[in-house]
Amino acid sequence: MEEMLKDLFRAHWPERIQRLVASPSRLLEHRDGADWVIAREGEAGLVFNGPGVPLRAGSYRCAFKLKADTKANENYAECDIVADINDPETLATCEVAADQTDATLEFTLEKLRFGIQFRCGSLGRAGFSACRRIALQEELW
Repeated sequence: MEEMLKDLFRAHWPERIQRLVASPSRLLEHRDGADWVIAREGEAGLVFNGPGVPLRAGSYRCAFKLKADTKANENYAECDIVADINDPETLATCEVAADQTDATLEFTLEKLRFGIQFRCGSLGRAGFSACRRIALQEELW
């Protein structure tokens, strides 16, 4: 039974962690084999978030892919990771500069935490697109 559960987890966890939800007001564009969420200049707020999963104790690295409009000249997005969405605690956060196409956040969990969300938000200063996928690694560095 234990081996069967481990096999199921290995097979389905990669898809589960990618269940990121675009904010209803955002447009989606499919390119390069992935969905990209469009944030227009002047439209600050959440771009995508999710999936609200549990993560066990350990150290993690999460990478977001973004692409700013060519006229971006200042920080345009904020990426963060929060736990316990009903009583949110920010585990890691960063702003994305005009010349950045990715944001990488590292965080450590001392115990099992629930409701982990990976979020990308627009600062409203420039238009950009954000890939609705994350790369999550556990203790691999």
